[in-house]
Amino acid sequence: MRPAKTPKPEPAVVAEVHKTLTGYLDEANKHLASMKKDFAGDKETVAAVESLEKELATAVAHHKAMIACCKDEKFDKAMAMSCCTDLAKQLDKIHVEHVDLMKKLSQKYAASPATK
Repeated sequence: MRPAKTPKPEPAVVAEVHKTLTGYLDEANKHLASMKKDFAGDKETVAAVESLEKELATAVAHHKAMIACCKDEKFDKAMAMSCCTDLAKQLDKIHVEHVDLMKKLSQKYAASPATK
């Protein structure tokens, strides 16, 4: 017996995933733009945010590739899984870097006991 062929994802599901992930990626981009504006006088923070912006651009590219894989008429399960994995790894990387930056900022700009 041959294993069952993995079916191509339903177009409505692909469209919903695309819409949802695009929304999250757009919000992340807005957040980074806001951070860059808020910390414009802090060159170290601006550099860290710009690095995150580049990482986010890579995630957007992975997202587009994943959606293209899912829409491809000749759906390839292995390729689609590779596209999903690339996106997930990139988002994990961004998350770790963002958390690290937020920790640094909270230490750098923590209110002194006298100002609390």
